[in-house]
Amino acid sequence: MPPLDTCLPPLDFSYKVVESRRQSAAIHVTPAGVQVRIPLGVDHSWAHDFIASKQHWVKKKLSQQQGRMQRVPSLEWGSAILFLGTWRTLKYRQSGRGVLQVEAQEIIFLFANRPTSAQVLATLQAYFKWQAKELLVAKTFDTAQQIQRQDALHQINFRRTKSKWGHCTSKGNIQYNWLIMGAPMAVIAYLVCHEVCHLQELNHSKKFWALVAGLCPDYQNQRRWLKDHAMELSWC
Repeated sequence: MPPLDTCLPPLDFSYKVVESRRQSAAIHVTPAGVQVRIPLGVDHSWAHDFIASKQHWVKKKLSQQQGRMQRVPSLEWGSAILFLGTWRTLKYRQSGRGVLQVEAQEIIFLFANRPTSAQVLATLQAYFKWQAKELLVAKTFDTAQQIQRQDALHQINFRRTKSKWGHCTSKGNIQYNWLIMGAPMAVIAYLVCHEVCHLQELNHSKKFWALVAGLCPDYQNQRRWLKDHAMELSWC
């Protein structure tokens, strides 16, 4: 590694040094924190100088990340979350029914007593998971039939993942992040098309995207929406 200027100002953010079998150094800014990834054997003091020389870039990324985090909805009465692409206000109405009622502009908790924060979270999670299974299982099978790959589809699972909305394995197992139920139907349809097309093309080649386009001609718009609004969907 080339020498760096050691007369650099101190940092006002923390970071972690990660050594691995790599040829060059890199800085990664993620929700989990800042990492400096360096080749095995490189002195950690060099890593400090390296990130110090890039601190303006790191601060910019941290600021952008903080801005994105501020877009994550809070689960408080009177606040709103997305469901099927529409912002719906969380409300409580006293009732002995003990159910969740989703209306055009509201999500109403019909409970005998006002639910606690933990109960609100658990109820919404259960509802989103249920809705995801009701919609996405059938939609996945239907889409697989359209490209005649239904026999390659083995299993459909649902999981709250940190970085992926969907995943397809070589064994034909498709996994969805159930928080996708906050997105508009067109975006959900795109996600299903994306994962189902991996049953035929387990890559992101030109052939793969051509297959996606055949099922979802405006997939680029839906893909962009999902990227732009990811934080607004991630309330838990």
